[in-house]
Amino acid sequence: MNVFRLIADICHLLAIVTLLGKIWKTKSCAGISGKTQILFVMVFVTRYVDLMTTYVSLYNTTAKLIFIGLSVATTFSIYMSFRETYDDEHDTFRVEFLLAPATILALLINHEFTFIEIMWAFSIYLESVAILPQLFMIYKIGEADMFTLHYLLVLGSYRAFYILNWIYRYQTTGYYDLISIVGGLVQTAFFCNFFFFSAKPSLRVERIKNLGGCEYLLITPGRRLGFPTPECVRSAISNIGIKEGSFPVVLDAKNIQATDLDANKRAKLLVDDFVQRKQFLLFCNINLNDVLEELQPSEFVHNCAQEDLDLILKKYIGSTILEITKETDNMLDYSLHL
Repeated sequence: MNVFRLIADICHLLAIVTLLGKIWKTKSCAGISGKTQILFVMVFVTRYVDLMTTYVSLYNTTAKLIFIGLSVATTFSIYMSFRETYDDEHDTFRVEFLLAPATILALLINHEFTFIEIMWAFSIYLESVAILPQLFMIYKIGEADMFTLHYLLVLGSYRAFYILNWIYRYQTTGYYDLISIVGGLVQTAFFCNFFFFSAKPSLRVERIKNLGGCEYLLITPGRRLGFPTPECVRSAISNIGIKEGSFPVVLDAKNIQATDLDANKRAKLLVDDFVQRKQFLLFCNINLNDVLEELQPSEFVHNCAQEDLDLILKKYIGSTILEITKETDNMLDYSLHL
């Protein structure tokens, strides 16, 4: 076994442990596709049917049993232990459209027309598309939590290292397996597509006129700000500000679940962009504890009561009432760049 395959196996194991740990830590499987986990159970069970007939090594046998056991435990947690938190309304991918082609391909394209080889080929074809219900679920919801994104990132790393493993084996021994390579490339393509579009910001832009007749742009990001999304958000918001000219901009961070160090730095750069253009920028519903590590506190007025906020807006916008309210609190949590 070479180092690339070892790292790939570790990443694969870490991905499953991360997901299972998330479920038990939060006591919830919200946002996780049970259908994808069922497909992974099928992948492992059909791939490792040779456990009953062939012994390779203690590591090989142990690894196979661990993967089967953890995938079954994850599926059991979703459908039994935390069934009430399972989001079946969004987990609607038609898995029969994956199972049927995988079965047909396994019967037609395999190394040998035997039960074990057909099962192995089936597992390769199925694994290449098993993540689709999870990705489809994320697209339907519109976002994914931090744990789910970490799970997908580590799972994608597992596949990336397996590609390096194939390259290494071919260069050192001349060995290659076309079925594995094609299946792996298909799976990698899905991951690359997902991460490419996940890196792009989901921004909702609305032009609103308040009761005082002042128009402003309300921009609402759609998910957590972690690398590489922050730079995309900063660029997009700055471009919107430039395009709309003198319109004040309100950035509503209510949907942002978390930020990282890079996001805080980009927030500072975003403020600088608006300062240079002398354009009004207002942050609302933002986690000030995170952002103030990178921004000077004197640049902000925060935790404003409604009447205080109206006075500030009257001074800097020439308006008296801004129609942004919190549903559950009469104290608005705003950060205003002056």
